[in-house]
Amino acid sequence: MGKHQIDLIVIDWDGTGKPDVGVTGAWDEGSYFGLTNLVTTLKSSNNYPPLILCTGRPHNYVVCAIQSIGAYWEGFPSICENGGTFYDPMTKETMFHPKLLKPGTDELSVTWRDFITALENDVKYFTSRTNGKFELGRAATVTIRPPQGTTIQEYFQQVCGFLSMYKSSIEITHSSSAVDIMPEGVTKGTALRHLADSLAISLEHVLFIGDSRNDISAFNVAGIKAAPANATDEIKDLVLASENGYVADKKTSLGVCVIVYHYLGL
Repeated sequence: MGKHQIDLIVIDWDGTGKPDVGVTGAWDEGSYFGLTNLVTTLKSSNNYPPLILCTGRPHNYVVCAIQSIGAYWEGFPSICENGGTFYDPMTKETMFHPKLLKPGTDELSVTWRDFITALENDVKYFTSRTNGKFELGRAATVTIRPPQGTTIQEYFQQVCGFLSMYKSSIEITHSSSAVDIMPEGVTKGTALRHLADSLAISLEHVLFIGDSRNDISAFNVAGIKAAPANATDEIKDLVLASENGYVADKKTSLGVCVIVYHYLGL
């Protein structure tokens, strides 16, 4: 199996699987084929673990990302909307985080649907006042991007201040390019924990690869942590402080390849 027992590989997408939005450095052919070749290698033997995505993007974007690299494993859905939903590329089903479900069903509860609608309306008002960009297509969470000339850290603080009335009911975090707002208790970390439980996989044997602050909740539950060279200093410090943590010397998707080959001894 390699140097470490790994039963599942989970990678953030923007900033890890590919360059983040607005970040210099195109996803060139070398990076693309490096990642697709990695997926092909993992699928070549049952001795290698599946690879899934864990991203803030909605499922329709994740469909394209999965198709682009061929990351299909039966029974292994990817995590979308920072944990708000799951998407299974084999069955083409989208499922909600268990906290958001109507009891005894797979449907979004009316309470959470109404809450998310009210939150969206307030955030749309905020973005109209600040010239930010409201991201469409999400079912369970809200993502916005800062206007030109405003750093992500500055916009994050503005969003936190504006949404202070929701303080006990939401989670707010950010990547390198966007601010993400989720119902309280809905994070990449809680979604990853739920997924591991449903697959009967120990979190100790989950490798998580990420690059920015909105990945911290997933890092906190995964037993094996790694980051590409372009990760923030905050993430690099978190990874290197963990047992068996590893920071690659390559950026984004090439970094993912280096990391996986390192852990699997390939």
